[in-house]
Amino acid sequence: MGQQAKKYRSASRKNGPRGPPLALYMDRSRKGKGNIMSKQPRDDGNDPIPVLGFKNNGGQQVPFTSSSSNVSQQIGSSTRVVTLYSTKDAFIETHGLTTVAATVTSGHFLPATVPYDISMGFETAAVNNDKFVSVLGSTESGVLYISERI
Repeated sequence: MGQQAKKYRSASRKNGPRGPPLALYMDRSRKGKGNIMSKQPRDDGNDPIPVLGFKNNGGQQVPFTSSSSNVSQQIGSSTRVVTLYSTKDAFIETHGLTTVAATVTSGHFLPATVPYDISMGFETAAVNNDKFVSVLGSTESGVLYISERI
């Protein structure tokens, strides 16, 4: 084998046919636990599950009745996603103004005891997204829990 062929063969073993081996990009801080590309939790197919953390002091409780809607305190200007959890069936709306009002006819239904992650908008700058959540009970009074996610 010629000198040029040996150089190429050696380089392709080291870097692979399309560049450096994948192991160079893997997380090496988990010695003995196997290398992984992401530190995110994984599903049954071993695919990463994107998870947002909770914002410090970003939780709210919004009591509601079935007779009139109630509006949350302002959501943080950097928050793009909130988790909603209601103790009773409810209807919700989000908006940038405190004048938002949830209604039974046009509000979004939120079943009791089911946590939902919702986007506060699609704006590139989070400060332009919705900042308030309005809630109205379907047939009973309850509490809407709001957790800001970051």
